Amino acid sequence: MAEKRERHIKTDIMRRVTTLYIFAILLVILIAARIGYVLFFSKEIEINSKRLEQQIYKPATLHAHRGAILARNGEALASSIFRYSIEFDFGAPGFDDREWFISEVDTLAPLLADFFGDRSAGYYKERFIAERDERNPKRSHRGITIFRNVDFNEWEILKTYPLLNSSSILYSRNQHEERVYPLDSMARRTVGLNDDRGHYGLEYAFDEDLRGVDGIEWRQHITYGSWVRTEKPGTSKRLIIDTSGRFPIPRLAERDNPWPDIDNQDPVDGADVITTIDADIQAFAERTLRKRLADEEAIWGTTMVMDVKTGDLLAISNLTRDVNTGVIREDFNYALGRRTEPGSTFKVASMMALLDDAGVPVTKTYNANNGKAVRINTGRTTVSVRDSGDDGGVIDMRTALVNSSNTWFAQAVNDAYRDNPDRYTDFLRRLHLDRKVCVGLPEKMGEKEPDFQCRTSGHWDGTSLVKVAFGQGGMELTPIQVITLYNAIANDGCMVAPRLVSEVRRGNEVIRSYPVQVLEDTICSRSTLDIIREAMEETALHGTGKYDFGEGKLPFRAALKTGTAENAQGHGYADGYRVASMATYFPADKPQYTILTSIYTRKKPGKAYYGASLSGPVNRDVALFIYNHDDKWLKSLDTSGETHRPTNIKGGNAEQIYNVSNYLDANIAERNARTTWGRTTNDNGCINIESAEGGQGMPDVRGMGLKDAVYLLESLGLKVLAEGKGMVCTQSVEPGAAVERGETVKIVLKTR
Repeated sequence: MAEKRERHIKTDIMRRVTTLYIFAILLVILIAARIGYVLFFSKEIEINSKRLEQQIYKPATLHAHRGAILARNGEALASSIFRYSIEFDFGAPGFDDREWFISEVDTLAPLLADFFGDRSAGYYKERFIAERDERNPKRSHRGITIFRNVDFNEWEILKTYPLLNSSSILYSRNQHEERVYPLDSMARRTVGLNDDRGHYGLEYAFDEDLRGVDGIEWRQHITYGSWVRTEKPGTSKRLIIDTSGRFPIPRLAERDNPWPDIDNQDPVDGADVITTIDADIQAFAERTLRKRLADEEAIWGTTMVMDVKTGDLLAISNLTRDVNTGVIREDFNYALGRRTEPGSTFKVASMMALLDDAGVPVTKTYNANNGKAVRINTGRTTVSVRDSGDDGGVIDMRTALVNSSNTWFAQAVNDAYRDNPDRYTDFLRRLHLDRKVCVGLPEKMGEKEPDFQCRTSGHWDGTSLVKVAFGQGGMELTPIQVITLYNAIANDGCMVAPRLVSEVRRGNEVIRSYPVQVLEDTICSRSTLDIIREAMEETALHGTGKYDFGEGKLPFRAALKTGTAENAQGHGYADGYRVASMATYFPADKPQYTILTSIYTRKKPGKAYYGASLSGPVNRDVALFIYNHDDKWLKSLDTSGETHRPTNIKGGNAEQIYNVSNYLDANIAERNARTTWGRTTNDNGCINIESAEGGQGMPDVRGMGLKDAVYLLESLGLKVLAEGKGMVCTQSVEPGAAVERGETVKIVLKTR
């Protein structure tokens, strides 16, 4: 019985062992099959290998630095800076020593507070210590941002601070570019934008040049937040089974390349756009126009300054005033994009046509009817025209331009061109009044086409010829087209295109240049030009511009034409909207600058709305600013070699008189040591100091400055009343006369 039981146990053990072996063998076979499948048939290893490799190696875009937009002297109107994020790894090994860490933070915190100016030193200290103490395995080797992004120069400074130069800093390569405008909103519609805030101006028009070409950089991941530049990864190999023969043969073969077929490529930074803008003139023109809009409660305005010979736009300001809030901002380029009827500034074009084309003599007279309406028969209808003021009775052409007579030009153009209006409009085309003039600028800058009126325009009727003659009747021009015409008059008849960009440059390499472009070699005959320029100068001296540019007003002579146009865009003429303009060039004898200001406003009691009164002060102030800041008009010093010494020095304390005289190398006589207060006299160029002290009586303070005179008189107990400025010329109490304490003495000062 025992033997049977023993055999049963052995059999059971063998069965179990056999089962276990079979299971093990099957498991080995399954594992081997799986390994064989994965190695030779499945792409799982390849896929995982690719995935791992792509986590280790990655191509990154290297953004090109956007080019700058510069003023003509190189000053930045728009530029870009890179900003970087700085992250801290508070799990770094060096932070285990808490006492050392706190001592470093004690020094660092005040420096950060002073550098950023946004938080206290206590905040930075508490934040650093808290982040260090709260670190844990899950947060180890994770970047923590403490303060704002910084630019490269700021980072170079920060790296010199305690703790920030240790391995705890993770210098993030996640940089981003920030566009900055150093002159804030100045010339913003011209400089422009090209982002989610808008697309306009030079930023938009020259975007392709400015943005450059991005590069590619292969990076290998080292640890959190840390990458190094490397070469493009090579093609890896995989084991495959060649089944083309009778027996499968394993071999290594190149697998599909998972990487883009690109190599490291450095970015090409954007080019710089060099404008013709003069930052100083631009700033002053904008400031002056802004003040004028605010003072006169106007709606919008534009001021441009152009170089006569080249057509360079030295300033182009466009401002809008919110009629509800009074806030003034730059939100539209009126100079290029707003058409309006030009008003009386158009009369020079009519005058040019009459003289040069129709042969009307400058002595031709018409009755201006002393400001009353004049009825003109056009052959198809009768038009009533009147002047804004009393321009007199019978006047000639020159007087008509000087006084800006609507009636004279309406009658003259009607008589000359009534039977052939096409001849008149054809002449206007010669002046480029029917097309854009900014031929060197990209279309994206947004110059608007003129609304040119002629018999085929669809808006021409029996009144058009008469009204267009003095700048109304639907003929609409942009301010840039008006200033181009006046600049041609200043430029001896040569019409040059407005130029806003002189070149596009990358470093010292000129990518593209924009030379001066001549639109017309001459717009009229020399005799016609002389008559018009003479009349425009007379307009400045004695005509509609005399209040700002008349005799003795400025240190130079200017020539100008004013214009006030009724405006009916979006409303009616009767609503009182006006476009007040003035075109000016100076100096009148040798013109170098042309200025145009156009201001859109609505008639209000006590507020200016004429071209002369509203836009005139802007042109005057801008012209005077340019004149005072242009070196070529500064008078040179006399270099005859003759020595000049001061001959008049104020009286007062004798010691101070003597010291000042010696310092200025004045020819002064020897000082009397007993004289404390003195007055000076001039004896053939020699300055003498005479005693001004009156003993117990009234001192002689004549010739003294206010400070010394008051001190001397009040030291005697006298009360002083002073009038004027300069040095004392009279005193109410004669020198030497008896005076009492508390007595009032009046002194009068004048400048010599």
